[in-house]
Amino acid sequence: MKKGFTLVELIGVLVILAALFLIITPIVDKEIKDGRQDLYNKQIKSIELSAQNWLSENVFAKPLEGETITLTISQLKQDSFVDIDIKNPLTKKLFRNDMLVKINNQAGIINYEVLVDSGKNEEIFENMPLITLNGDVLTRLKLNETYKELGAVCKTNNILTDAVVSGTVDITKIGINTITYTCNSNKILRTVIVK
Repeated sequence: MKKGFTLVELIGVLVILAALFLIITPIVDKEIKDGRQDLYNKQIKSIELSAQNWLSENVFAKPLEGETITLTISQLKQDSFVDIDIKNPLTKKLFRNDMLVKINNQAGIINYEVLVDSGKNEEIFENMPLITLNGDVLTRLKLNETYKELGAVCKTNNILTDAVVSGTVDITKIGINTITYTCNSNKILRTVIVK
């Protein structure tokens, strides 16, 4: 003769399973969140390393002591230092193309900082025009020395046009100036330092 579970026994098993679920769910949820945070930290480090690699290939742009230059993620993507589809694991969205990366020299030590809250452009990079600066990404001027804007060129479907230039350089003040070059939704920067 077969004997099945009684209703009391089934309820007891369900209570135990519910208790295990209540105990395990927060632990698993925390592990998932911690895993995403760890991956996010690794992605930021990867972008910083990409900026470091970019600088090693663009030695002319190395900031001197007290100087800072700024790049966009788009600049790093264009030069193949960052994957074009790099995602933020916390939001599951692509890192913004106009997100800023600062490279500064403090007491002879080069520091890299990703400004994760900067930028608004979430367009897929492959759909954006490429921008090429005329001249270098970093220009140094002496106080009151004339600044000549060299501009930048956009390439969209093999058609070349001039980028839209915004920003000014104040040659009467010592400081760091940023010029922005825009083509449709793509944006890159030039740093002009007046000393």
